[in-house]
Amino acid sequence: MKAGRTKRATVKYLVADLVRDFDEATERRTDIKKNTKVLCRISNKHVTRTLGEFPADKVEASDIRYILDNAIDGAGTKSMSVKMMCLLYNWARDEKKTTIDPAKGVKSAKLGEHQPWPEKILEAGLASQDKRLQSSTCSISPASGSETC
Repeated sequence: MKAGRTKRATVKYLVADLVRDFDEATERRTDIKKNTKVLCRISNKHVTRTLGEFPADKVEASDIRYILDNAIDGAGTKSMSVKMMCLLYNWARDEKKTTIDPAKGVKSAKLGEHQPWPEKILEAGLASQDKRLQSSTCSISPASGSETC
């Protein structure tokens, strides 16, 4: 061994491992709708991309705030990332994978108000043969108050 070098300690459980385990557990659950699972996977890609190499039990609220301010664009994506971190670490504590709660006190971005889609556009999207367009327009119909898909 050369002078001045020391062996790096190996980290056993990274945020990427936590996300993988959470995703696997979520996929096995039958009480979660398919689209919710898809949203979790998409949100978890942001978490893995930004915090994946961090040791899962060393993440702090300041790390999450830094990532939100510097690596994630859009208020909706930032809010979903905070919610995902809350879900991940709630699950991890329940599963005895960690004892920390790094998302505690981290505030979601303010989203503001937006108008519902006009009825004509909603109906056109639902009538489309494009399955992705159909699924993105699924909502509660403002006219009838019932689900449109």
